[in-house]
Amino acid sequence: YIHRRTLLTGADLLGDKQTARLTALFADDAHVEIEATWGIYQRMIQAYRHDDRARGRELMVTLIEAISTDVPQALVEVARLGRTLKKRAADVLAYFDRPRTSNGPTEAICECLPGWSGTGWSGWFRSR
Repeated sequence: YIHRRTLLTGADLLGDKQTARLTALFADDAHVEIEATWGIYQRMIQAYRHDDRARGRELMVTLIEAISTDVPQALVEVARLGRTLKKRAADVLAYFDRPRTSNGPTEAICECLPGWSGTGWSGWFRSR
């Protein structure tokens, strides 16, 4: 749990102290699944952050293909993510086809409406 913030940081943004912390974490064989999942997360972030959207799209397609087949049984969450990304590939890849894609304006409008509150991933609900 103490490594959560470091694990959520892009590899290109890690400082020396954070890199050392992850190296120590991944040295323990008990954390092999975390290391594999972190590597996949970093590949996904790399695709989204790439300056060239066409190349970013290629990276994402490669990632989706890689994690939708031949994933070790121990990586249950990664296998589930692979199946979901494969089903929703058109939606995920649309980010790379449409410049400046964001749901920011929608979020801003919904937050400004009186009586409405954001609940994150589960959607919107009417406040009492």
